[in-house]
Amino acid sequence: MKRRHGDPGELNLLPVMNLVTILVPLLLLGAELAHLGILESQVPAIGDDGPPAPLQLTVAISRVGFTLLGAAGAEALPVPQEDLVLPCTDARCAAPERYDYEGLQVQLARIKDAYPDEEAITLLPDADISYQVLISTMDATRIDGDRPLFPRVVIAGGGSG
Repeated sequence: MKRRHGDPGELNLLPVMNLVTILVPLLLLGAELAHLGILESQVPAIGDDGPPAPLQLTVAISRVGFTLLGAAGAEALPVPQEDLVLPCTDARCAAPERYDYEGLQVQLARIKDAYPDEEAITLLPDADISYQVLISTMDATRIDGDRPLFPRVVIAGGGSG
């Protein structure tokens, strides 16, 4: 039987089936590699929700270390003035492990002793702070060994960069 001019003939589906055979495992592998982590945190409230908390503890995170702040200034914190700034082990905090997380926990434990009912803490990171530093700081502020410190972590924006 002769083919007429313009008759397409049979369709070759082998390249399409090969493509599907390769793409399905790749898509499944990509779905397995994309894990999402959920961090419990709160955003700062907008508006007046009543009287402010007595402490309003804030940890400012910069490229030179941590600074502890309170609502009524440094005198409201039961920490000596010289311990309110916790510098990094090198001049510019070159890596996340250079931050003084242990020193931060020691000072927060002092504050928790003075304010045992306080649970909230605000983290104020500069714009250029790495995600790992922020997560490690959150871990350091929530618990010290088996003792809870400030489990309600609020991340505030607006730090200078």
